[in-house]
Amino acid sequence: MQISSLEWYKKRYFFSKKTMKIVAFDIENSSVKFVKEYVLKNGKVLKSYIINELDNDLISKFENAFSKMDFSPPFNIKDINTRLSQGYFFSVGMIDENIVGWTWGGVKKVYFDDFFTYINLEPENAFSFNSYVEKKYRGHDILKILIWNLVFSLKEQDYKKIWALIYPWNKSSIKAYINSGWTQDNSYLFINILGLKFHKPYKRKLKE
Repeated sequence: MQISSLEWYKKRYFFSKKTMKIVAFDIENSSVKFVKEYVLKNGKVLKSYIINELDNDLISKFENAFSKMDFSPPFNIKDINTRLSQGYFFSVGMIDENIVGWTWGGVKKVYFDDFFTYINLEPENAFSFNSYVEKKYRGHDILKILIWNLVFSLKEQDYKKIWALIYPWNKSSIKAYINSGWTQDNSYLFINILGLKFHKPYKRKLKE
């Protein structure tokens, strides 16, 4: 969702108050398996990977994927390298050697762009964010597969829980997570007053 420059400035430096939905997944008690290949309804084959480092070929593939996005990319090649160096998990899907989707699993501390602040995570928790599927491939369960593979990789490293924040209007993302076995948890409140930022979970459920 795009906002004007004035709204962005007010949101960052003066006052903003937003509530998001929390979805969470119990990694410790899950039995998710890694899906290397998945045949879509249109017959295309999705191949899945956990990316640990970039080479020139992958950089070219990501630049091509960024050029096809129907909104501004939330990260760039430099950000990918930085996140990987910090131990983040990166689940990526390809069709015909082209990157068509991804999802991130942040650990320790994640910068949340929407509210210009860091979210500190508990040692055995991970944070799911910056999920994306190319527009023409949406509705084919690609994000579900990428999330499953992310969870599998986190479990191998003894993480116990992963959670995500989603705007209430983003029904498609909420549905993708719920269809992947996640549950809706409490809500999460962000407040910014003249640069002083407060954020925390709270129990009151959002209205549908």
